[in-house]
Amino acid sequence: MLWFRQPRPPLTTFLRVDIELLMRRTIDVIGGDQVRRQTLVMDLDELPLDDATPDRLLHSASRAVLHRLPSMHQPVELLTGKIDELGNPAVYRRDPADGKSRIQIASEVLADPLRTIMELAYQYSSHYWHQVQNPRPLDTDPRTTTLLPICCGLGILASDASLYDQQWSRDGYAGWSISRCGYYTAVEIGYAMALLARFRGEDKPGWLGRLRLDSRATAKQAERYFARLDGARQPLLFEAERIPASTTDQKQLAEWLAGEDPSFALAAAYALCQQEEISAFALDSAMNATRRRGEPEIVPLATKLLGRGRTGSDALVKRVKELMDSPQPATALAAFTAGQTLGIPLDSHRHRIAKLLDQYPGDSLPLLELVGGQGHAFASLEPQICAHLSRAIEASDDELASALIECLRRIADRPRQAIERRIRRRDTREAALQRFDSAV
Repeated sequence: MLWFRQPRPPLTTFLRVDIELLMRRTIDVIGGDQVRRQTLVMDLDELPLDDATPDRLLHSASRAVLHRLPSMHQPVELLTGKIDELGNPAVYRRDPADGKSRIQIASEVLADPLRTIMELAYQYSSHYWHQVQNPRPLDTDPRTTTLLPICCGLGILASDASLYDQQWSRDGYAGWSISRCGYYTAVEIGYAMALLARFRGEDKPGWLGRLRLDSRATAKQAERYFARLDGARQPLLFEAERIPASTTDQKQLAEWLAGEDPSFALAAAYALCQQEEISAFALDSAMNATRRRGEPEIVPLATKLLGRGRTGSDALVKRVKELMDSPQPATALAAFTAGQTLGIPLDSHRHRIAKLLDQYPGDSLPLLELVGGQGHAFASLEPQICAHLSRAIEASDDELASALIECLRRIADRPRQAIERRIRRRDTREAALQRFDSAV
C-alpha cells in the first residue's frame, strides 16, 4: 500500500502568521492594484544603473528604487559614511530637532550594485512607512518595512542579497564573514514570494526559476501547502475575510484558539494577550490550548493567558502549577509569569528559575521582571544576576544591563555592595556602579 503524506506547511507557525499578516497590511496600505501591476525585476541588469563611480551608482540606484516604491511626500537626504561609524551597512534616521529624514549608506556598500539597491530599498521603505497616516505598532518595524520592496517587484533581488558570504585579504591576513541584507532570510523571502504570487493570481509563475534555491524550495513547498488548504476549503490568514485582531470579540477569538487551524489559533492567542482581562469562555479555550500536542508556539501563549482570568479557580491554579514543571523553557516561563499574577508562591521553583536565567541570557527581560517581583525571597540569585550584569556591560547591551540592575535592586539587601563584591574586573565594576548610581 502506498502512503501519501499531506504537504507540510513551510516555516514555523509563528513565521507564517507573522509574514502573512504583515504582507496583508503592506498590500492594504500601498494598494492591491499597484502590487498586481508591478513587473518583477528578474535580474540586476534590468535596472538603469551607472556604476562608473560610487557617487553615480548611489544616485542611479536611488532613482531606480524610488521609481518602483510608492510615492513619498516628505523629502529625505541621502548621505554616505563609514560602516564602522554607522554600525550598519545603511541606516534611516529622523532628526527630532529639525524634522528632517536622512538615509546614510556605508561607502563600502557602494562597491556592490546589488547590495546598494537593496540597502537603499529597505531604507526608503522605512521612510515611506514613517509617513503612513494612522500607523499601527508594527508599521515601522523591519518585519514590515522590509516586505515593501518585495511587494514592489524587488523580491528576487532581495532573495539574492539576503545572505552575504564575504572573503577578505589584508596585510597578509585572510578570512571570511557572513552578513545579512534585510530582515528576512532567503527561506522567509521564499514564503513571502509565494504569497505575492497567490495575490497576483500567478499559477506557476515564470520568475520562480530565478529565485535562489533556498527561496525557491520554500516557495514550491508553500504552493503545495496552499493547494492543500484550498482542497480542504480552509482559509489562509493572508486573505481570509475575518482574521484575529485585538478588536475582535473575545468569543470569536476563543473559538479560533480552540479550532484546528494552528495559524488562526496562534493569531487569536496573540490578540487575546493584548487584553487586560479575558472572559471565562476564552479562559477555557486557553486551558485546553495548553494541552495541544505538536504545537510548541501556541502552548506558551495559552499558558500566559491563564494569568489574565478574572478569578483563579482551583482547576486554573492546578494547571498553572503543572505547567511550571514543563520541560519547555518558554512554557515554564509563561507559567511562572501567570502564577505570579495569580499569587501562587514561586519559592519552591527558585532553582528552575535560576536555570532559566542561564538559558535566556540575551532575551531575559520578562524573566528579570519576574525575579525582581519576588523581592528579597530571591536574594540567593544575587551572584547570578551580578555575573549576567558583568557580561551585559562588556557586551554593551544597555537595555539588559539596566534591567539587571533594577532586578538586583529589588532582590538584594545591599545591591551596590553586591556589585562591588561580585564583579571583579575593575573597569566593568566601575561601569556597573556608574549605571547603578545614575539609575537612583
